[in-house]
Amino acid sequence: MGAALGEEPGRVVAAGASAVLLAGTFFIDDVEFYHDQGGVTLGKQNLTESLKKNICGKVRRELVPGTLEVYPIHGYGAVAGHCSRY
Repeated sequence: MGAALGEEPGRVVAAGASAVLLAGTFFIDDVEFYHDQGGVTLGKQNLTESLKKNICGKVRRELVPGTLEVYPIHGYGAVAGHCSRY
């Protein structure tokens, strides 16, 4: 999601993700987000504001070396999974 791999070895730099989230183009209007500590956030505007306040520019996610796995999906693209350290 907007993350650029390779700018810094072993790290995921997600600056592009914040730009997409803040532009409001990632979520549908009636999105429901459930956080294990904060509870539910309803609606694109509320979620975007919450992410801007609590996440963007404050959290860094690092790819755990050796955990990236990519699997092709015929006729579509691929899906990737990995472990992250925050």
